Amino acid sequence: MVEILANQAMKSLVDPKMFFRDLVRRTNLPQRWAFETAATWTGDVAIDSRRLIDWLDSKGTNPQDKRYTALGAVLTELLQNVGFEDASFIVSLIINYNLYRSQELSEKLMICYQVPDLAGKVEATNSGPDIDWQGPTDDLQLQSFFKPKPNFIDVGFLMQAIQQAASVCRIEIPEQGVMGTGFLVNDNLVLTNYHVLETYYEATIESIARNVVLRFGYFYPDSSGANEGQLFKLASDKPILAYSNTSELDYVLLQVEDKILQSRDLRPAPLEFQALPYEGTDINILQHPDGASMKLTISSNGITGVYKNSGRIQYVTKTAPGSSGSPCFNENWKVVAIHHAQRTKYFGLIQEVSNIPS
Repeated sequence: MVEILANQAMKSLVDPKMFFRDLVRRTNLPQRWAFETAATWTGDVAIDSRRLIDWLDSKGTNPQDKRYTALGAVLTELLQNVGFEDASFIVSLIINYNLYRSQELSEKLMICYQVPDLAGKVEATNSGPDIDWQGPTDDLQLQSFFKPKPNFIDVGFLMQAIQQAASVCRIEIPEQGVMGTGFLVNDNLVLTNYHVLETYYEATIESIARNVVLRFGYFYPDSSGANEGQLFKLASDKPILAYSNTSELDYVLLQVEDKILQSRDLRPAPLEFQALPYEGTDINILQHPDGASMKLTISSNGITGVYKNSGRIQYVTKTAPGSSGSPCFNENWKVVAIHHAQRTKYFGLIQEVSNIPS
């Protein structure tokens, strides 16, 4: 945060001392605070940035507007003048450290900057194809794979989640009542599971693809429709570019209509399919479970096995189940697999993802 503030001060067209005075003055803080700090600025942007943050943090709640902390109020003012990456970091800081006292304001901020909600415990259900479980079933063995949910989320972790959430969409097939998850792998290409487009009706996936709707940016339900996200159809001439059947790698590559190229809010997910994760490491998933608004399942998934020959990765979890077609990220927020299926067992949920060859 010190670096972001210092960079903003250097980019401004005014003297650094004036930058910090103006920032405090134009933020909705008590007027006496502006006088209190007026003579404290040194002109050294690093020193003054640190001094401002420490001073604001010591003030706690903003008496001028108790919906904010003092630091939260200044960071909100700063948000108007920074780029996407800096904004992602600032929003992560506000959310992670509860710098808004108002839950309503926090929710509005999360909607505005597309912060995925944290997945909690939900009713366990089966989804996707059957799983040939090859991992352990002994309670003592499984215990080593279950990771406790952290008490707080690292700011950098949440910042990266915000950035990658821009690649994820809910896949809707209204006529079939089907919903799944997909993600951008190129400016106009979306990857999801083959079985999402499969139906029990006598229809080809090509014909079903013509009715598919992609909904990006659906983070929080809103009866007013204000947060319904961005909607796109698939390309009418060639909606499907490649696929692998459900019994194989279970994926389909969809081509989106050209309208998506005009959107500046969406960006492809970084892919690292060639870098297989290791047993005992974590997978983080951005998903639309059961068609709900986007959820983030954080690092609580224990990988029990990586099977190169079949292209499958299996893991156990005690948190929310993932949705078919969801991107599975490693600790560096690179996509290493696509979610494939889940089943309930007496020891927890087993889940399986597919590693797609590059």
